[in-house]
Amino acid sequence: MKLKNRRIAAECAAGLKYPGEKKKYKTFKDWILGTSGKGIYEHFMRPYNEKLYHCKLDKMLPFGQSAYVPEVKRKRKAYGYNIEFYYPAAGGIGSFSKTLSGFVFDRTLLNAEVKEIDPVKREITYGDGMKAAGFKEIISTLPLPELIPRIKGAPKKVLAAAKKLRYISLFALNLGIGREKVNKNHWLYFADPEICFYRTGFYSNVSKKLCPPGMSSLYTEVSLKQGTGYDQKKLVKNIKRDLIETGVLKTSDNIIAEQPLYIKYAYVIFDLNYHKNIAILREYLKKVKIISTGRYGAWNYSAMEEALLDGKAAAGLIK
Repeated sequence: MKLKNRRIAAECAAGLKYPGEKKKYKTFKDWILGTSGKGIYEHFMRPYNEKLYHCKLDKMLPFGQSAYVPEVKRKRKAYGYNIEFYYPAAGGIGSFSKTLSGFVFDRTLLNAEVKEIDPVKREITYGDGMKAAGFKEIISTLPLPELIPRIKGAPKKVLAAAKKLRYISLFALNLGIGREKVNKNHWLYFADPEICFYRTGFYSNVSKKLCPPGMSSLYTEVSLKQGTGYDQKKLVKNIKRDLIETGVLKTSDNIIAEQPLYIKYAYVIFDLNYHKNIAILREYLKKVKIISTGRYGAWNYSAMEEALLDGKAAAGLIK
């Protein structure tokens, strides 16, 4: 893919010609400049990531998310960690978890909120008052800011560390469009701050079974700063406007289905105090025999395939 703006293309290319010395980078900003150059940093990586994280990149560590960003100074045929991937032929990604669920214990309790974990009595209390007692160890995938306050007797230092964890929330809008092949790509990224969403992707390009024949299905994602509210009606209106503005949709397109979604914990922010706070939490959780794992349980940046491996690794830790 070639950039139409020759000046921007030249500045991006210039940054790639003079790679800096390979070293340990202290911030996410330094890592991007060192691996992609000033042009790509200024024209895409800085505005895109500041739009996503609502945070200056010199206040973030080069950890977690950098593993998923290709070092474009290294010449290769294709870039990215997911240039090839497998996907269920039918049923969407949910078919994968449904298949796995058939092999787990029959004592599965759904829609049961954990209210309290007592590490001394080895007792879990659920929202309806029901209790489960006698556990030896717990595997938890609760987001750390949700798990820690639920542990009875958690020290103030531990509670404080959990409160300092940073993240962004996400508003997503799934759309069904009455036209096939609205776009040829799997997903697109938008660094322009004037466009409300940072990414849009096309389910129906991953699998034709993800929409009826002759139609398309897509999603858009809007980043929300930690702790802020949102006006759903306004966001949906702005998303539809910007889909037309960016050329993803036409004014004549018929939206035949829509589904709004809110995800409180979407992306972990690796701020400069990340390692300090995580170390406090991990030490305490080990002491009370809680294995906290998964993207939000480990408070990390990871993909679906890694969630499976995290589960396998956690099961292996049970004594």
